[in-house]
Amino acid sequence: MEGEPKSSGSNSKSLTIEADNPGDIMGVVRPLMEKNPVRILPLLLSGKVKIGGSIRTALRFRKVMNTARAESRRQRRELYDF
Repeated sequence: MEGEPKSSGSNSKSLTIEADNPGDIMGVVRPLMEKNPVRILPLLLSGKVKIGGSIRTALRFRKVMNTARAESRRQRRELYDF
C-alpha cells in the first residue's frame, strides 16, 4: 500500500511516497504520523523516505528533512550535553 512502511531487511524499513507536489506528501505522512508517530518519525529523520513522482518535489522534501534532522541533532545535543 502506498505510504505504508515496507520492510526491506531484518531491521531496516523504508517509506515510498508517490507525490507530484509537497501537499501530496503531507497528505500521506500526516495520517501515518497521527496513527503511529513512534514508528514513522524515525523513518522520516533517518532519510529512508523515497519520493516518487516529481524530482522537484523530492528535492524540496529532502531539503526540508535535512533541516529537520539538523534541528533534531541540535536538540539532542542540548538535552544530553554532548
